[in-house]
Amino acid sequence: MTWNPEQEEATESMSLVEKGAYLCLVSDAEVAMKDINTRGVKLTLQILHPNATTMTKYDGRKVFLYYTWDNKNAMAVKLGRQGLADLLFALDVKGKQFNTPDDVCDAVINGEVIANVIQRKRTDTGDIQNNVQMFFRKDGTHRGAKQTFRVLDWGGVESGLGSGRSNGGASATADDGDVPF
Repeated sequence: MTWNPEQEEATESMSLVEKGAYLCLVSDAEVAMKDINTRGVKLTLQILHPNATTMTKYDGRKVFLYYTWDNKNAMAVKLGRQGLADLLFALDVKGKQFNTPDDVCDAVINGEVIANVIQRKRTDTGDIQNNVQMFFRKDGTHRGAKQTFRVLDWGGVESGLGSGRSNGGASATADDGDVPF
């Protein structure tokens, strides 16, 4: 079979996930090298629909995150590990210590969490991208903030989130190409 790329339609602009709180599945977690001196945890959060009768236009969309595990910059490590600690709290992972980023990946994979998705401007390119500001347990509680939100009967959330504590300064992107419909 011969393929001619000139006959393909142009890629449409990818839209961002709107700001809000979404129930998400940690569908992938892996150790990744950002550069020769930076090792971290790369996560994929997949937005879930609350139940079979309530769908949103973002169901199935993915948000990608990266948290620094080790680096010569101590602040990058501190922010990355704070973000991972927030995620572990939201997933109700207790009483564990982690020696490697692989241990963290094993603890978070397939966990469900509520992620407060926001939009931020990248400092290096100026592009607007999705980011996760905070993680919440399914009951609406958060590790380091006094903010909570009410979990609605249908499984969604009513968010009244302000400009709370940033979730570890993680970088994140959303991908339109992973929508299952």
